[in-house]
Amino acid sequence: MEVQQIMLSGIERIVNDQRLSKSHVSLIMALVYLWGKQNFQGDVLVSCNELKPMAKISTSASYYILMNELARYGYINYKPSFYHRKASQIGLSMDMVTGR
Repeated sequence: MEVQQIMLSGIERIVNDQRLSKSHVSLIMALVYLWGKQNFQGDVLVSCNELKPMAKISTSASYYILMNELARYGYINYKPSFYHRKASQIGLSMDMVTGR
């Protein structure tokens, strides 16, 4: 399956998932952007303070709620660092995005 088909399938899944708010979608987009900068390889290593502005999320509490919900819904594998200066590890695979 070519990349365009995979991305369209992932977007369709996100659009049709009634559990997701605009904040969830914004966070997914920021994660996909960072993952794309890594050529869609490996996990994204990023701190809350780096990712919040990219996703237009203002509070840390909202960020953690959204991240945990995305993990529970199967969009990401989230390994928080719990340390302010250490990046969290976030796994985002094509399987999670497309639901295959």
